[in-house]
Amino acid sequence: MEGYGVYYIKDRKVITEGVWIEGNIVFGRIFFPNGDIYEGEMKNSVPEGKGKFLFANGENYEGDFKKGEMTGEGIFRFSDKTEYKGSIENGIFNGKGSMTWENGTQYNGNFIDSSLCGNGTITNIQKEKYEGNFDKNEFNGYGTYYFNNGDEYEGNFEYG
Repeated sequence: MEGYGVYYIKDRKVITEGVWIEGNIVFGRIFFPNGDIYEGEMKNSVPEGKGKFLFANGENYEGDFKKGEMTGEGIFRFSDKTEYKGSIENGIFNGKGSMTWENGTQYNGNFIDSSLCGNGTITNIQKEKYEGNFDKNEFNGYGTYYFNNGDEYEGNFEYG
């Protein structure tokens, strides 16, 4: 297979179309039976490099892929308009990143297993802000909470 082409896998009902070199697709689209679509670079006929994954449920990811997995830097958009930007390992938010929720709340900091974990800053829609340590999405450890009336609390927090 060489050049542009479409490949149909009958029993799995997967369709792959794009540019082929020496029997492997290097750029194109994969249409999955559940309605998901991948579009972008490929190596050995699997997502590798830059690409987009459009989920049938309305979610999407744009960024780096490695061996078919969302791995590297990217943007993940949830169906409720929540958006994550940052480091992803095998489809899980790990490392530095930012999250903006549909209601305008924003977080910048560390993620572990897709949870707010480690040092970070979160600002809610009332313009209140917390800077400090997080564990499993909760204020936990030392931090400072800035209230929108100008008051501040600095000290220890225990799971919110």
